[in-house]
Amino acid sequence: MKTPWQQVKESRSHLQEKRTARKPGARSQINSGRTWSSKGDVVLNSPIGRILIDNKDTEDASYRITEDDWRKLKKQANQTPPGCQPGLQIDIRNLRLLVIEEATYDEIVKYILTLESRLENAGN
Repeated sequence: MKTPWQQVKESRSHLQEKRTARKPGARSQINSGRTWSSKGDVVLNSPIGRILIDNKDTEDASYRITEDDWRKLKKQANQTPPGCQPGLQIDIRNLRLLVIEEATYDEIVKYILTLESRLENAGN
């Protein structure tokens, strides 16, 4: 018989969290975000700042995101020192998605374009 903590370590959601935490610049939150000081599952350092990622997993053919759920995640991200952007890493069966706000995506694109411009100017 397996203990509850052994079962959790083998669950799809636990494996998903470990996979997300192995990304460059990422680290798991203490106790999977169950403490008041470290909500969410993983903090990912990106060139534009930190993203607080909440992992979601489903065997269903869809996953529903509500405005209230997103606002709650955004509030938790903002309260995570020094302030993070919200993100959802969703596994729908074998489909893996990362959901971020459009403004966050725009900042990433702006950062990449700035780097490309610097490279282009350095070559001249």
